[in-house]
Amino acid sequence: MSWFDTNKLAGSIGSFASKVQSIAETALNDDHASQGHGVRGGEGWDVGGEFGDSRAEALERRNRDLEEELSRIQTDLAAQLLQKDHHIQGLEARIAQLRSSSTHSSPQPPPSPVPGQLSEAEQIQSYRAKLAKAVQHLKHLTGENAALNQKVGDTERQKGEIEKEVAALKTEVEKLTSETASRAPVHENGTEIQALRQELDAVKEYTGQLEEKHQESIAREEALVRRIDALGSEHDQAESTAKEAQNEIARLNSYITDLASQLERVRDEDAAKTGQLDTLTEELARLRLDNQLEHDANTAREAAEQEARKARQQLAEIQTAHEQLEARFFAIAQTNTQIENELVSVSQYKDQHQSLSDMIQRLTDEKGRLQAMVEESQARQDNLTRQLEQSKSESTVANAWDVDVPGFDTDLQARIEGLEHNERELLQALSEKGTELQDARHRCEELEEECKVANEGARQASQIAEESKVEVRKLQDQYERVIQELSSKDAEIQSFQHQLTALNDTSYQTNEQATTLQNLQTTLAEREATLINLQATLDEKDASLHTAHQTITNLTNQIQDLRSAGERAEAEFQQTLDEEAQEHQSELAQLVATYKKAREEDAARIGELENLLAEQHRSDENRERELENNIVELSQTVDALQRERDTLSVALDQAQRDLDALQTENNSGTAEEGILALCRAILHNEEIGSGAQDGVPDMVKQRLLEVGELVKELRKGVVNQDDSVSEQVEQVRAELVAANEQVKAEYKKRISDLVNELEQASGSGQDLADLRAKYDAAVEDVKRLNAEKTMLMDKLTTMKNAIAPKLQAELETSQKLRQEVQLLTQENEALQNQLAQLTVTNDQLRSKASSSMTETARLHVDLESAGERIDRLEREVDRLRSHLMETEDAQVQDALHQETVIKEYIRQIETLERDREQWEEAAAQERDAARAALERVNEMHETVETIKQDMERLRLEKEREAFAASNLQRVLEEFQTSKEREIAGAVEDVYERLKSVQAELEGYKDRTSKAEERLEKIGLDAPSLQRIQAELQEKNVVIGKLRHDVIQLQAHLSEAMRRMRDAAASEENVNRRLITNLLVSFLSAPRGDAKRFEILSVISSVLKFEEEEKVRVGLVRSRGAGEVEKREAVGESFTDMWISFLLKESSKRRESVPISPVERQVSGDVGERRESMGGG
Repeated sequence: MSWFDTNKLAGSIGSFASKVQSIAETALNDDHASQGHGVRGGEGWDVGGEFGDSRAEALERRNRDLEEELSRIQTDLAAQLLQKDHHIQGLEARIAQLRSSSTHSSPQPPPSPVPGQLSEAEQIQSYRAKLAKAVQHLKHLTGENAALNQKVGDTERQKGEIEKEVAALKTEVEKLTSETASRAPVHENGTEIQALRQELDAVKEYTGQLEEKHQESIAREEALVRRIDALGSEHDQAESTAKEAQNEIARLNSYITDLASQLERVRDEDAAKTGQLDTLTEELARLRLDNQLEHDANTAREAAEQEARKARQQLAEIQTAHEQLEARFFAIAQTNTQIENELVSVSQYKDQHQSLSDMIQRLTDEKGRLQAMVEESQARQDNLTRQLEQSKSESTVANAWDVDVPGFDTDLQARIEGLEHNERELLQALSEKGTELQDARHRCEELEEECKVANEGARQASQIAEESKVEVRKLQDQYERVIQELSSKDAEIQSFQHQLTALNDTSYQTNEQATTLQNLQTTLAEREATLINLQATLDEKDASLHTAHQTITNLTNQIQDLRSAGERAEAEFQQTLDEEAQEHQSELAQLVATYKKAREEDAARIGELENLLAEQHRSDENRERELENNIVELSQTVDALQRERDTLSVALDQAQRDLDALQTENNSGTAEEGILALCRAILHNEEIGSGAQDGVPDMVKQRLLEVGELVKELRKGVVNQDDSVSEQVEQVRAELVAANEQVKAEYKKRISDLVNELEQASGSGQDLADLRAKYDAAVEDVKRLNAEKTMLMDKLTTMKNAIAPKLQAELETSQKLRQEVQLLTQENEALQNQLAQLTVTNDQLRSKASSSMTETARLHVDLESAGERIDRLEREVDRLRSHLMETEDAQVQDALHQETVIKEYIRQIETLERDREQWEEAAAQERDAARAALERVNEMHETVETIKQDMERLRLEKEREAFAASNLQRVLEEFQTSKEREIAGAVEDVYERLKSVQAELEGYKDRTSKAEERLEKIGLDAPSLQRIQAELQEKNVVIGKLRHDVIQLQAHLSEAMRRMRDAAASEENVNRRLITNLLVSFLSAPRGDAKRFEILSVISSVLKFEEEEKVRVGLVRSRGAGEVEKREAVGESFTDMWISFLLKESSKRRESVPISPVERQVSGDVGERRESMGGG
């Protein structure tokens, strides 16, 4: 366990703050959701405003309580941090004081009080490192506190913005309500239906939003309960961590004070031991002088013999006391091991007790959760029974309410069947919940049994701890008795020293003969023998002490291992806490993102609805204007046709009068027949023959011809008007279809308005009467609209009959329109049935909303009771934790006291060891002389052996030198013969090269003669020479460019060779530029070019592709082909491949440049020269 685990504290506080912030945001979201629970009425904003206001006030109070709790926690944490800072500063000052006191002390540091422990300097360094780590964690904690404050401020700002947005939405909705109310009197038919339809859509959407918000509120309340539970557990963890840190700091303070007192005590003991050592050395020197001067003490001989016998007896007694002390020390070591084991067992029992307490906490939480599940299931069961009763009452009301609505009985029967099916499902769910409840009760009983077992284990652990305390007290009493016995033995040793001093005083006064000196020498020899025996016994005791020391070191190592295991466990626990904090942060970010997204979607939906309302309003106004214009145009066309009919009737009357006058003037039959024939031809639009014109007077004939022209023109006008009328009829038909669709929409809107009004009037007792009246008004509106349609159709038929007989065919179309109107009427009736269904659904939704509100209130009550239970359990846990901490402190104090007792034992053992060392030094000085003589003899033997070894070594070196000389002679002879052979071969090579040079010289002479002849031929042809010179200049330019390219390629080649030489030392390094150039060349080459395969081969050799990778990139097609390429590439290195690749590239670039005849000739001469050199 680390001495000050601020990581754990910081993680706990951070997770606690994140939970508080998430709870605040959840409460804020619930507040916003609760503000939309009311249903809009016709005269106000919220019908269920009382419940919404109370819920909003409750949530606001909850939010304020959470904010106050958060501020209180922040102030407490700040005070704790400040207190810890002061405490750390005090610890640093004390450590600095200890360091300064340790630097001013003696240069020889005191021995470590406990074997296997760290020194003072190392402990101080470790404490300073831990303090620095704690300071860093405190700074980190301060930063997290500031971040939490910033998050709380951001949350408050978001809350204010959301409240502003809600207020703005309320004002917009009220404005829309007032606008719809102001528009209602203007348009009684169309706009009223449209407004009712829009309001029905808004009510439907609002009802869906209420359902969603209700479900979200239930889920959020459940999440709030879970988060409050987790928050309480984490709060407990944070408090336990803070208490552990405080206890650790107190333990460190006590440990530092103990270290300081031990340091002072060790220094005092060191000073006392040094003084005792000086006095003992002085007494030893004085005793030696006294023994040399006792050669004439006769009387002292008997006293010396008596004293020797007494000394032997005292030595025997000392030996027996030492054996007893050893036995007691062994017993003490055993008891120490037992104490260590008991301490380990006590720590294990502590861990078990802690785990049992955690288990008890988890079991209580599980029990509370199961009880909440049981209560929730019971509430759901009650809610389902209420829904069943309400559905039955609604079915009876619907049966007694409206019998005239067609299809209502069938829908109601289907609804009742659905409700019965739901009832069966609910009963089945209730049975399942009953089984779950039974299982939960069994689980609670099992958990209670486990709690009892855990409590029994804790009680046994406390009993064992009490027994261990009693045993520790017994060991302390035994230790005190041992200390008393040791003090008595020290008194006896001091009396013996006083007797020796008295003997020395008597030896000063007596001068005996030399025999007494010899006797004293014999006594000294006997004492030396006894001292040797004592030394052997002390060696054995040293061995036993060494084994005891090893056991103590093993125990300390085990303790260190246990501490390291505890620290690892704490580190893992801290890691889990950090991971949980990160998960909570991610969940919080997701919740914020979803909340923002939902708000944006709501804003977008509201904007779309407003746009749809505006477009619908504009389209309705446009349709009204178009209908009015069409009616005006139809009335104008009817008036024009009436006027044309009047003119035609007037013209026919005038023609009839003219015919009568002509008949009176001319009574001849031929004229009458001609006039009649002309009239028939004019009326039937026939050709007027010459026979028909015979016998007709010229004036009458001219008049009749004019009338015929007029009739033709009238006929044409009538035909044109007939076409225009048919077009207008088609337009009217389309308008009727649009009007029918509009009527459908208006009916839907009226139904939605009726549903809305039904919901608005749900609080009053006249729901059914108002709904019935509005339904009758809607039926009357439908009848009135049907009458208007019938009148419009009648007017249209009269118009067609008045215009011309050809409009008779359009009557069939009007009949079809009447049939469509009937169909629309049927659809209206279906919509009325749908209205009835929607009313039933609305009632069900209202009942569900009321039940959900009651369930929400009950959940709030359960939440408050759960909070009270949590507080009570937290107080109980705090009490148990404080009791556990007190017991742990008492056990730690006992352990520290036992540790000090053990240190005192070890210090006394060390003093005994130092006394033993002094006796050993006295005996060792007597043995030094014999040891020095033996060393001198051994040195002489060693010198003789070294002389012999030198002689043997010289002989072997002589033999090696002779062998080396013979080998050197043989090698020189072989070298001389090989040189002679090389010289002879070189002379032969020189002669052969001379011959080849002479042959080349002859060839050059022939070629120069041929070149001179060619030059003479070329000189004769001046234009061709000039052309060749121009080409030569161009080729020189090309050659210069090629040389420049060759120089660049040579530079690249040298750079590549250098890099390859550098890469030869480390095969794992790859040149980034080389791979880049290879990849660029590979990707820029055409797909069918062979150069891609070569570049890919170079890349595979650079990157050391395996066989499978070569197959994947296409270098090897099969296992056989891969083996062939592998055999071909065995003797070829990467350097050779790269050089060959560069040469191929340069040769390809040279081949791409056109070559003139002269250059080709020159290159041919160079090639022939190379071939001749190669042949020579």
